[in-house]
Amino acid sequence: MSSSPSLDDYPMHENGKRKLEVLVPNKPARKRAKLTSTSSFVRHQVWWAEDGSVFLQFGETRMKVHRSRLAAHSMWFRELFERKGAESAEAGYPWAVVNGVDVFQLDGSGVSLTDFEAVLTALENGLNYYYTGPTFSFIASLVRAASFFKFGAILGFATRYLEEMFPEDVGEVTKELIPIAQVTEATLLGRKCGLPQLLKRAFYELARAPGSEEPLTKENRRANILDPNDLLLISNLQKQLTSTWLKILISFPAAECRPPTCASSRSRALALSLSVVQDYHIDPICGFQELMKMDWVKYGCCPRCRTTRIDWVMEQRDELWDKITDWLGLDADLD
Repeated sequence: MSSSPSLDDYPMHENGKRKLEVLVPNKPARKRAKLTSTSSFVRHQVWWAEDGSVFLQFGETRMKVHRSRLAAHSMWFRELFERKGAESAEAGYPWAVVNGVDVFQLDGSGVSLTDFEAVLTALENGLNYYYTGPTFSFIASLVRAASFFKFGAILGFATRYLEEMFPEDVGEVTKELIPIAQVTEATLLGRKCGLPQLLKRAFYELARAPGSEEPLTKENRRANILDPNDLLLISNLQKQLTSTWLKILISFPAAECRPPTCASSRSRALALSLSVVQDYHIDPICGFQELMKMDWVKYGCCPRCRTTRIDWVMEQRDELWDKITDWLGLDADLD
């Protein structure tokens, strides 16, 4: 499991303080109410440790948690606690003291209270997920909060979960569709949280999803959430998949054998392949896999031609999968 960097990994300022530049607001600067020792707040119903040593506030909701626990797992919080006061306020995180305990307003992070609650839950009850897997929404919250607040180990755990759900290996693509809401969220996480390894599979899922060829309207979830440039990428990917799929199959090689040893023919192979296209016109990867599973001997192929055809289909599938990276412009993201 990955871990957050050590303070020793960073150089020192001339004044003897660590040169960390993590306290950067995630939201545009805006006028905020001044945080004082008498500022009103709502006590969090769960995250309020009587022996806690620091207050964290999102909006009007205040938590009382253990400073040492956060600092041990998060480079960002180590920096915040070191720079408390004018420096943290200037960075967008107002600070005050209540009964000798520091209070930090974290709205400038852009992280929601729900997402931060997920991180605290993971720190407190992480072992539970060994037996009962977390929900996708919980993992998404972990990624958003842990990527910003630099919880290295938690981000590593959540990233591996998503990598298993959205693998880059073409052999992992199956007919079973991933729920569109989860695919949309994974695309956003890939773009905004530095996880480009999720994007190829996510875009393919978006391109082949039922209804994905329908015009996007204001009521369409994808149109409301995804970046317009990514919507254009999905549309272009669909066109590329459909046209390339047909071009590949039209070039189906002729059989090397001849009757009576082998009754296979290029025309018969093409006819069988085109019948698969009808069911998989925007899902060529699964279409190729159907052709690989087809009983070619049943349709007149000798064992030798059967092997040749399956090998050719597999090669075309793998080449098409490689082309998707270029069509989506993901080379730079994955380097």
